[in-house]
Amino acid sequence: MFRVLASMVLVFTAIAGCSLAALVIFLIAPPFWSETVGPKLAAYAAILSFGVVIWIASRLMRLADWLLEAPL
Repeated sequence: MFRVLASMVLVFTAIAGCSLAALVIFLIAPPFWSETVGPKLAAYAAILSFGVVIWIASRLMRLADWLLEAPL
């Protein structure tokens, strides 16, 4: 029962993290990308950082699946 709850928490955390990261990366942080990597590479930096967020979320979901499939 606790493994199911932990798995659900991990999945919801991954989904919420991706949603909030998209908001921050593409709506709030564009001036940061322009300042750090320049205006020509700012879009690529934002896309790359969002790719990292998606990769982390996939790892969290894989951990959630493992929790459900692990033997007692």
